[in-house]
Amino acid sequence: MKATDLLKKGEVALVISTDGRDLEMDSKGFGQSGQWRMNPNHQVHKVIIYKRDKSRNTQEIYVAEHVGVTEADMPRRFVVSLANIRNVGTTTSTWHEFAEVKKGAQNPIRYVEG
Repeated sequence: MKATDLLKKGEVALVISTDGRDLEMDSKGFGQSGQWRMNPNHQVHKVIIYKRDKSRNTQEIYVAEHVGVTEADMPRRFVVSLANIRNVGTTTSTWHEFAEVKKGAQNPIRYVEG
């Protein structure tokens, strides 16, 4: 599975790689991301979360609606508000395979288009 597999043609997604630290999701499907260095003005249709679990060597994949972005406590970092968060499965793909980035790339934020 790749992030682009979860998009319709023309849709843009913010894809976040996280170990789950500071990721908040409630039982009603609302939540927020951690604090990220990102472009708060980038227009996206949805958010895709690649949640790593090194102990099981699988990653949970969530898709959510992008509700908005607010400034975080740390300078030049932002928190993404989410709605209708849903688990769409797991993948054994690495972050580089899933987000289609070059090996060695360290940025946990990626914008992809379907």
